[in-house]
Amino acid sequence: MFANINANIIEVLNKGYISCTHEYYNILSRSLNLNYHRYTSIVEDVNGNFNLDIDSFERYISDII
Repeated sequence: MFANINANIIEVLNKGYISCTHEYYNILSRSLNLNYHRYTSIVEDVNGNFNLDIDSFERYISDII
């Protein structure tokens, strides 16, 4: 991972299964002292396509920066 030291890392990820933990980018970001955020308010259809509400995502980003 390459990023400016002041970067905010935003991982866009479906909610997945409760038993599934996905912490790779979180751990990597913490080890590099980068700001990590996870956005999971997306919908995945049966074909694996993701639908992201742009207005919701923009509000999420504006709260971070």
